[in-house]
Amino acid sequence: MQTVPGSVLQNDSQTGSKKRHASPDAIKKRQLSVLKKEATLTADQESKVTPIISKYVDDVVALKNDSSLVGAAKREKRKTLHSQYVNDINGVLTPDQQKSWAAANAARLERLRAARAGAKPSPTAGENE
Repeated sequence: MQTVPGSVLQNDSQTGSKKRHASPDAIKKRQLSVLKKEATLTADQESKVTPIISKYVDDVVALKNDSSLVGAAKREKRKTLHSQYVNDINGVLTPDQQKSWAAANAARLERLRAARAGAKPSPTAGENE
């Protein structure tokens, strides 16, 4: 079995399947790479967004490991962290870059939703048989 450098294979006790978890450093590199591609960052902008990405990833990892928050409270905190992250990144980007990044995020979200919808059985499947 091959593993991706910086990732950890972990058994999911509920399903018995294996999930791949990337290390925080790998996540930071990926976030920066995607942002560079989607918003065509300058070197100056890259140096400004790197600590923003690093703080966001560290905060999300800390939240994930925080056992004092569960369920809705944890989701709400993550939404707050994400909103702050987007605001901080947009503060570095030009208006055109903000539009490009927002469009790329919307397209990625649509692809994820479509894939998720395709993976689940349709509630109407089999009714017309």
